[in-house]
Amino acid sequence: MPYKVLIADDEKNIVDLLQDIAIKLGLEVVTAFDGRQALNVFEEHKPDFVLMDISMPVMGGMQAMELMKQINAECPVILITAFGTVDIAIEAIQNGAFEYIVKPSSLSEIREVIDKVTSYLTIIREEVLLPQNTKKLVGVSASMQNIFKTAAKIAKTDATVLITGESGNGKQIIAETIHNLSSRQGKFVQINCGSIPENLMESELFGFNKGAFSGAVTSKKGRFELSHKGTLFLDEIGELPKSMQSKLLHAIQERVITPIGAPDSIPLDLRIIAATNRNLDDMVNKGLFRLDLYHRLKVIHIHVPPLRERKDDIEPLINHFISMLAKKYNKPVHTIDKQVLQWCKNYSWPGNIRELKNLIERMILLDNSITCENIFAYHMHNSSQADGVYSLNTLIEQLLKEKDFTQIIKFFEKSVIEYTLLKYDGNRSQCSKHLGISRRSLLYKIKEYNIE
Repeated sequence: MPYKVLIADDEKNIVDLLQDIAIKLGLEVVTAFDGRQALNVFEEHKPDFVLMDISMPVMGGMQAMELMKQINAECPVILITAFGTVDIAIEAIQNGAFEYIVKPSSLSEIREVIDKVTSYLTIIREEVLLPQNTKKLVGVSASMQNIFKTAAKIAKTDATVLITGESGNGKQIIAETIHNLSSRQGKFVQINCGSIPENLMESELFGFNKGAFSGAVTSKKGRFELSHKGTLFLDEIGELPKSMQSKLLHAIQERVITPIGAPDSIPLDLRIIAATNRNLDDMVNKGLFRLDLYHRLKVIHIHVPPLRERKDDIEPLINHFISMLAKKYNKPVHTIDKQVLQWCKNYSWPGNIRELKNLIERMILLDNSITCENIFAYHMHNSSQADGVYSLNTLIEQLLKEKDFTQIIKFFEKSVIEYTLLKYDGNRSQCSKHLGISRRSLLYKIKEYNIE
């Protein structure tokens, strides 16, 4: 069943244009020519979404939208304005608009906005079972299950996706999953926008022809061209220099690039997925990120919550990493006791999934066991992190439940010796000197605590 759209504008030529585009996209259309009429049509025909001008006689688009939201708060409303200022666009979004269109707009821009809203409607209305070939995605929390299902749904479309969330949260894996679940035959190509110098960014994205500049002895394909028929993953998009944002916007809108020094443009068929740990809304308000680029990237938005907000995922992630890393390093598979698991659930994980994986990897590789003692050694090694005090206090609380004072002192003594030996690559002379004890005393402690 096709989606139904209400098109409302006091200019008949605009209504006719939008109606023609919508019909060609397979949509059912109802129309209105002022705000009051639009509200009546909305109540009678119950459209799936609305395209409506801000400035209309009888009742303006902003007021009509407010009343429509009282009838159906979930119905997406796209406002049309002839005043393409940031302030009006932000006001429209703040007042509940799904998106906005600035008059005059190109056909491709209008189609992109309509694709955005129909993709959104598909996501919220369809029930899709998570495919079996998503083994890298681990999580049982409601938030992650929703993300997995969303990834499976949007994989069937070519809609541009923006993935946000803190560093180390698995944004790349989600992007790869969307690509792998799609029907695209090309490669998954990624570029970290924060790691490429500004003067090299254009050539990295769009490529160059031989002789385009000094040193260009051969031609080179950029990441866009390498992604043809596939997916281009723009990681850390918030770090993209302002000078490159307009060029990226044009490439995304038109799906056409011109390599440096090339006489002709190259049309491309690719999907764009971007990711960032930055707050792009703030960057837009501060003039650091283009609003139009932001909206072109945010056709579908996936926000990944930090690990501390989804504690239910910690245990399955630990088991996943233990199994994966034990196989990788040919080590025995260990289980974790309740004490260790409880510590992991109490810890805030500022480094998110990446930090958890590093912890498990270190213990399997160096310690061959997963214990509270080894966790403490890990945090001694990473004591510069912001919540190190919190994690130490949490560990002490756990130890007080299990050990007496003498045992706790010995535990810390052993952990300090293990850490210092690790720091000096097992050199016992340097270790004893650093600890301020004799080499003989150190050897005695190593034997007492059975330190390898």
